[in-house]
Amino acid sequence: GTFGWITTFLFERPTLVHVHWVQALIPLAILAIGVTFLAQGMQITGQAYTDPTTAGLILMLESFFASVMSVIMGYDPLTPQLVIGGFILLVANAIMQVNIHIPFLKRKAL
Repeated sequence: GTFGWITTFLFERPTLVHVHWVQALIPLAILAIGVTFLAQGMQITGQAYTDPTTAGLILMLESFFASVMSVIMGYDPLTPQLVIGGFILLVANAIMQVNIHIPFLKRKAL
């Protein structure tokens, strides 16, 4: 948050005067209450009922589903970079879920 404010004041200062702050308060309140408070509250509550690995995998897929929803709702175009990034996230999740034994990556006991 701190770095975001620093970046805003360094690079976005000319555009801040063009923001209609009264109109921005309603979406900001929806974002703060709906997304941050409720969604993260439900995530934290749900984590108590799952094992740490599953909870981590679900949270790892949050950015994937956000990108998918953004494309479905028409906010972002489907670009090759987005497809490659989504593929990498899915492969990483699959690797985490499957217990793969790679001999040269095994740790040796001390």
